[in-house]
Order: sequence, then structure tokens, then C-alpha cells
Amino acid sequence: MRHWMGGAAAILLAACSQTPIDTSAAERGVAQFRRLMEAQDYGAIYAGAASEFRQTGSEATALRFLEAVATRLGRVRESTRQGWRYTVNGTGSFVSLSYATTFARGRGTEEFVFRMDGQQARLAGYNINSMDLVIGQVAQANDQAASNEVTPVEAIPAPGGPGNETDSRRATR
Repeated sequence: MRHWMGGAAAILLAACSQTPIDTSAAERGVAQFRRLMEAQDYGAIYAGAASEFRQTGSEATALRFLEAVATRLGRVRESTRQGWRYTVNGTGSFVSLSYATTFARGRGTEEFVFRMDGQQARLAGYNINSMDLVIGQVAQANDQAASNEVTPVEAIPAPGGPGNETDSRRATR
């Protein structure tokens, strides 16, 4: 009996591993995320997200983060899917999609994680790895500062020097 159960489990595992995973619901989730980012409707992203996304921090923090991504990097110009991963654990099933993305003001690698509820994908995580996001503002500020005309600062006279008379008497007892 034990050998039969082990053999049945091996056949079942082999059959499952060859079943193609449909990532279309998660891909629709990415498209919806991009539409909402474009419309600057960060609240709708947060409201429609899975509990895993909402539990990572406050709503205000999530909205500031999404706004920072949109403000610093700008619109998506091109995005190419790099890979995907399907995970099943004790809390549910998840599809992760990674993209190499070119934005109006930089590049980054995005990872979207969706909790799968049947054919519905709910955003459980969004990660972006982008040097342009992190240092983009610093580089822009440095470029702007370098292009600005330098205004000389007037010399401040040293104490006791010309134009700054001081009383050099000492107090005596």
C-alpha cells in the first residue's frame, strides 16, 4: 500500500509540474497597475491590493512611495518581461512577474507579485530596483547647480580690520 501511494504521488507531481501556468491574470494586473499609475490614482492601487501589500506599511507610506516612483522616473516608455515564478505556500498561490522597464527619466527592474484567487490577480507586492529612482533627483540637482551662474559672495570684513571698527580697550579693575 505504501509503495502504491508513493507511486501515485510521484505521478501526480509529474503531471502537475508539466501543467502550463496561465500568467494572463497577473499580466492583466500589471496593465491595470500601469493605467492607475499613469492616472496618478495611487489610492486605487492600494485599495485593490491584497492584504500582503497593505500589511507592509501604512497607506500613506505606500502612496508616497508610488508617487515617488511616478514623479522621479516618469511614464513607462518600454517594458519587457524577463521572467515569471509561480509559488504555492500555506497562505495561497502567487505569480511573480519581472520586467526590465525604461521610464521617461531612467530604467529599472520591476517585480510584481500577485495573489491568485481563481482568475483574479490581486497585487501582493511591488518592488523596483532602480539607481535612477534612488539617485536620479541628486543627479538632476547636481546638473542644475552646475548650469546655474555662480553669484560671488561679498567679502565680510574681519573683526578689527578696515571697515569694522572695534573697541580694543580692555576692562581694568
